[in-house]
Amino acid sequence: MVRKIVITGPESSGKTTLAKALAVHHDAGLVAEMARTYFAQRPGTYAGYDEAELRSIAGLQVREEDRVVNNVARDGGGLVCCD
Repeated sequence: MVRKIVITGPESSGKTTLAKALAVHHDAGLVAEMARTYFAQRPGTYAGYDEAELRSIAGLQVREEDRVVNNVARDGGGLVCCD
């Protein structure tokens, strides 16, 4: 069985720091915020995003969560922290 802790909130409120700390403390899987990855790989500067990009980011987030949850489940279950 895999349990999830999902950290939500506004930008720059410490969600990533909290998710990482919880993952370390509980020896849990960590699902990174994929929007950061998406924009880091996007050429140019951040200038907002449109609906198509939002859907792409959401798809990346779901795939990353599935990957981490499957890895934790394969290892016998446990906890996953989602940023």
